Amino acid sequence: MGKLIDLKGKRFGRLYVCCRSGKSSKNGVYWICKCDCGRGVSVLSCNLLRGVTKSCGCLRSENAKLRLRQYNEKKAKVNG
Repeated sequence: MGKLIDLKGKRFGRLYVCCRSGKSSKNGVYWICKCDCGRGVSVLSCNLLRGVTKSCGCLRSENAKLRLRQYNEKKAKVNG
């Protein structure tokens, strides 16, 4: 495995890296992150660095709500 990159104090999307977790896997080490919404989450370093994980999951639900609202607005315009 390569040299460990210290991600502590860095920001990735909505996640702020607080500290290294005690867990690790063959894919790398886990980091404890705090999301802007207040939730804590444990994320693999490779997922942070590649941009795979950007939030605790709150971003996905917010985007789903936005898409649903936009769909309903379009539908209302078509139906009059």
